[in-house]
Amino acid sequence: MAAGLVEGRKLHVDASLITADASRNSVVRQVVLREVGKLDEATGETAPPSETPQNEKVNRSYRSTTDPEASLVRHSTSGKATPSFKSHRAIDDVAGVITAVATTTGAIDEATQLLPLLEQSQAHTGRSATVAVADSRYGHSANFIALAKRGIRAHVADLRSRLNNHRTAEIYPAERFAYDAAQDTFVCPAGQTLTRHHFHKQRGYYEYRLARGVCASCALRAHCTKDKAGRTLKRYAGQELLDLARAQSHSEFARRDRRRRQWLLEGSFGRAATQHGFKRARWRGLQRQGVQDHLIAVVQNLLIVLRHAKLPPRSAIAVPGSGWSESSVSLPWTALIQVTLGLVPQLI
Repeated sequence: MAAGLVEGRKLHVDASLITADASRNSVVRQVVLREVGKLDEATGETAPPSETPQNEKVNRSYRSTTDPEASLVRHSTSGKATPSFKSHRAIDDVAGVITAVATTTGAIDEATQLLPLLEQSQAHTGRSATVAVADSRYGHSANFIALAKRGIRAHVADLRSRLNNHRTAEIYPAERFAYDAAQDTFVCPAGQTLTRHHFHKQRGYYEYRLARGVCASCALRAHCTKDKAGRTLKRYAGQELLDLARAQSHSEFARRDRRRRQWLLEGSFGRAATQHGFKRARWRGLQRQGVQDHLIAVVQNLLIVLRHAKLPPRSAIAVPGSGWSESSVSLPWTALIQVTLGLVPQLI
């Protein structure tokens, strides 16, 4: 921050799987895991992010005997369920400095870590984010509403745009239904009225339905719903905030930021993998994996400082307890030693 390499307002967030130091042979049986972010077949909407792993049942029944804290996750490269951890990070937009790091088991949905990473970054930098940039994995309704409540622009890809559900591909979108705020009702393209039916507490929205049998005799049924019970709509408790955030996510500014994210953040993960052994756990256990993730982030940040910062010549900075005499090392290496000596005991 002193070198002007961290602005703290626009943050890019993402996560990457890490192969645990445990073989698939250490798992009692090979299992097939269901995918993260799967569409709700009944509504065509994505389920909200949850702190509960998507494959909780599988990981409750099967685990690695070598590293029990690693969870089983299907890797896109191998296509097989592998003991894994997941590293989450937020980086600043100016120079790619990593401002927040979190380590979880591999089965945790990365969408649940969006707000914690933003809060961690604020604690580190003293500056609250005004823009959050992320891919569609983070584009859940709950995240959009939470960002809007905090006044953070959501330059997050909308998950609805990425997923193609055969049940909703050829029917009228929700935008074709006019909402009457005074009556709290929707009017369908055929002129029928949908009234509020019940509140879905887990997902945070009200469901609206037509009277029984109305859809069955409608001439527009084939274009409106494939559900035998008829068309339903949902309206979230924070619908105005959701609409605002989704509009921001589809803006040209958001698309530009997501293009920048592709090389800025994914490049950060790429350098971690090719230069620092990021993709394979050195030790076993979630806490030790957190140590690895933090140390790699420290080294990457110091390399950014070395590349960009205007540093003074040799400095007489003492390194307590290091055995180095004053003026024996230049400032960059002194900084590296100080940070590493101070950080490792806290992490371990």
